Amino acid sequence: RIKVLKLYKILVQNRIEFNSTHIFSKEKMEKEILSRYPAFTNEILSFTGHIKKSIFIAVILVLLITIMGIILKNI
Repeated sequence: RIKVLKLYKILVQNRIEFNSTHIFSKEKMEKEILSRYPAFTNEILSFTGHIKKSIFIAVILVLLITIMGIILKNI
């Protein structure tokens, strides 16, 4: 995920820090982070969107692997 790494580099260079609670809570993100760094709103939202998408894909893959394992075990 090159896009994620590029956005991460921008955020690190500008010392923008937030944790996972901010990624999953839109209200907290807007209240605490976006208000503090309005110039980087687009980068922050893009980064968190890519992170959420990556987590979703990982969960789907784990579920598919688990289902395939159950199916193969029963054959």
